[in-house]
Amino acid sequence: MRDVGALLLALAALLVIAAVVLERHLVIVAAVTSLVFEVPHLVFHASHTAELSATDNVINLALLGGTVAISFAVGVAAWMERHGSS
Repeated sequence: MRDVGALLLALAALLVIAAVVLERHLVIVAAVTSLVFEVPHLVFHASHTAELSATDNVINLALLGGTVAISFAVGVAAWMERHGSS
């Protein structure tokens, strides 16, 4: 499972379309889809730190954690747009 280029390209296309269209349901789907990829990716790298230096691990995990946080925040914001105002 090393050849994930096409998958990442498809995910990027979904994210770009969601960012351009800004339709609430599409944004939620894009955020959830991103999280489905990003969370296991973060967990993998958090459990495989021997290959990188301490500095590289800090940078790598901070950036990966940031992508999880952004996707989560965007998904929650899109969800709350309708559900939070009830």
